Amino acid sequence: MPIIRISGDIGSGKTTLAKRLAARLHYEYANTGAILREMAREQGLSIEEFYAALVDDPNREKSVDARQEELMCRENNLVVDGRMAPFLRSAFPAVNVKIAVSAEEGARRLLARAEYAGKTEAEVMALARERVARERERYRALYGIDDHLADRKFHIVLNTTLLNEEQAFVVLVKEIAPRL
Repeated sequence: MPIIRISGDIGSGKTTLAKRLAARLHYEYANTGAILREMAREQGLSIEEFYAALVDDPNREKSVDARQEELMCRENNLVVDGRMAPFLRSAFPAVNVKIAVSAEEGARRLLARAEYAGKTEAEVMALARERVARERERYRALYGIDDHLADRKFHIVLNTTLLNEEQAFVVLVKEIAPRL
């Protein structure tokens, strides 16, 4: 069975969809955030300290990606949720999925999260734009990837802007099924 690698826009619902898809397919679920937290614990750092160290040490970021790559070379029946996942090596066939959303809708969805309490939609949109710009710079410097969110890099592109969670999940399952 192929590994399903999910990336996409901030606030698009990728984590929610990835978890649901893994449960539906009886696959394991892995995400970059969990790997980051695990590595921070191993190094005796808080997650904030680990994130700060990533900025200053490109090799540390590459080690996160290497751990995710190692997982994709060891395990199949896996849904991987991570920005770099579609670009990493896998020992198994893979289906790359991008979950897209408009900047406005992504910001509205993010406003429901506690970490964005008190912010305006415009502020959240600006934060998301800055984050994507920083990611593009890092991935260009680390891997020579110009645009990690370019549609052409993905087998499936699902725009969730006008879809609720259930609708998006139904479409995702329908799109994935022939590739399994």
